[in-house]
Amino acid sequence: MSNYIYNNFDENNNDDNENLNVVYGTTTKKRGASPMLVVCIVLALVSAIIFLFGCLLNFLSTSLDEDLAPQSKPQVNNTISYVSTDNESNLALLNDPASRVAVIARIKDSVVEIENSSGSGSGVIVGKFTNSNNQKGYYIITNAHVVENANMQSSSIVTLNDGTEYKSILSGIDSRSDIAVLQIVENQRELTCATWANEENKLFVGEEIIVIGYPLGVLDNTVTNGYLSAIDTNLRISGVEMNLLQIDATVNPGNSGGGLFNRNGELIGIVNAKVVGENAEGIGFAIPYDDAMDVYSDLRDYGYVTGRPTIGIQVKTTRQGNIQVVSAPEDSDLKAGDIIVGIKLPGEAVYSTNITVQSLSDAIYNTKVGETISFKIVRSYRELTVSVKTFEYSK
Repeated sequence: MSNYIYNNFDENNNDDNENLNVVYGTTTKKRGASPMLVVCIVLALVSAIIFLFGCLLNFLSTSLDEDLAPQSKPQVNNTISYVSTDNESNLALLNDPASRVAVIARIKDSVVEIENSSGSGSGVIVGKFTNSNNQKGYYIITNAHVVENANMQSSSIVTLNDGTEYKSILSGIDSRSDIAVLQIVENQRELTCATWANEENKLFVGEEIIVIGYPLGVLDNTVTNGYLSAIDTNLRISGVEMNLLQIDATVNPGNSGGGLFNRNGELIGIVNAKVVGENAEGIGFAIPYDDAMDVYSDLRDYGYVTGRPTIGIQVKTTRQGNIQVVSAPEDSDLKAGDIIVGIKLPGEAVYSTNITVQSLSDAIYNTKVGETISFKIVRSYRELTVSVKTFEYSK
C-alpha cells in the first residue's frame, strides 16, 4: 500500500518542497494584527500541541507496556505424543474403543516395514495361513514397486513394530495394479492382522482417515491423519491408468504399501503415490480396498491375477518408432519380427494406428478372455491382417 501511495504522489507532485509550499501558501494573514499577539497565539498553540502529544505518548507507552508484559501461562505437564497408561485420563482413552487413540493402538502393529535391494517401504498384515510343513504364517499386502527387485530366492526383510525381523517369500506380484503379497512364518505368537472394510460400506469424501507407515525408512510406525479428499481419481502412474483414492494426510517415500484406515480402524486402501513439486502439498493417493482385496486374493491363492486377458506376446519400440513383436506363442498368428501398424478391438469399426507399447498393453487389458483382436502388421515388406484370441494370463 505504501508503494502505491508513494508512486501516486510522485506522479502528481514532482517536487516535495513545492508541494509543501502550495499547501502552506493557502493560509492568509489578517490585516492589523499585532506581531506580538501572533507570536503569543502561536506559542500557546505549540504548547498545547506538545502537551497533548506528551499525554498521547504516555498513554500508548502504558498500553504497550501492559500488552507486552509477561503473562501468566497455564502449566503444561506433558506434551509428548505417546499415551501413558499411568495417567488415568490416558488410560480412559485407551479403554474407549471409539477414541482415536484406542483405534490407532489397536491397528498400528498390523503395519510393518519392508526392506530389500529396491529400498524400503511399508506393508500391512492382512491374513493367516498354515503351510505344507504345518507352520503358521501371515500374509502381507504391499505395493509391487516396493518389492519389484525381490523374488522367491531374494527375499524382502519384514520388520514388525517391535523390531522383530523376518525373511519373507513373495507369493505374487502384479505391476498393473501395483499390488504384491508376501508371506512370513511365525509359529510362536499371534500377530496383529488388519481388518478389511466391508465392501458394502461406501466411502465418502470428507470422512476422516488414518495413515500408518514407515516414511523415509527411518521413522517407525508413523501415524498421520486427514480426510478423504476425492474418490475415483483417475491417474496414469508409471504408464498405467489407475483409479485411486485421494487423501490429504501427509505421506512420504517409505509410506508406499502402508495402510489407509477409516475412523473405525478398518483398512480402506493401500498407500501408493503422492504428488511432488514446488506447488504441490498434501496430495496423496491410495489403491481402494475393493480393488486391492480382489488382487490380493488372487495373488495369495494363485500367484497371479485371474481373468486377466493376454495374447502372450512381447514387443519393443524400434529406432524408427515402430512397435515390433519380439516373441509370440507358437500357435499365434503373430510372429517375432512383425511390425504392428494397426489394432481393432471387439466392437470397434476401424483400426487404431496410433500405437505405442503402452496403448497396446491397455487395449489388450480392456478386452475379455476369449475375445478376438484384429491386427494389421507388416511382415517381410507385406501388409497383412491377422486375428488373435486372448487367453487368461498365468505365471
